[in-house]
Amino acid sequence: MKVNREHSKVEWVENRVPQGSILGPLLFIVFLNDLPDYLQNCRVHIYADNTAVSESARNIEELEAKMNSSLSHTSAWMKKNHLTVNCTKTKAMNFGTTHMLSIIRESSLNINLNGVEIDIVDEIKYMTLGLPSVHTSITSRARP
Repeated sequence: MKVNREHSKVEWVENRVPQGSILGPLLFIVFLNDLPDYLQNCRVHIYADNTAVSESARNIEELEAKMNSSLSHTSAWMKKNHLTVNCTKTKAMNFGTTHMLSIIRESSLNINLNGVEIDIVDEIKYMTLGLPSVHTSITSRARP
């Protein structure tokens, strides 16, 4: 930068948002804003530093392929933007009728992110809401 005849010295700028700053959450949302455009074949829900990717499928094999593809694309986008995903905090949850969920539980659904198998849970806390996996319960509690 040049002001009058004085030049500032060159400094390295990191790709990060300072934690605890007032602008931090807004800058982070702006930073993640194009992720849904990059992941065109699934739904992406972003709130503050929580990101949820959702897929729908006709069978277990299609669901597994779609989720693994979406997570692979998410990981590539994160890497390209100098971000990392905390695989230990990443969870998967299936939504559906009780009958469909029992079929999914009996299958060997395998969802991976960066070579790490993602835990499949029956309930997850998202934006301070406890979301159950049975679809009929969630419709009366919250809408994404």
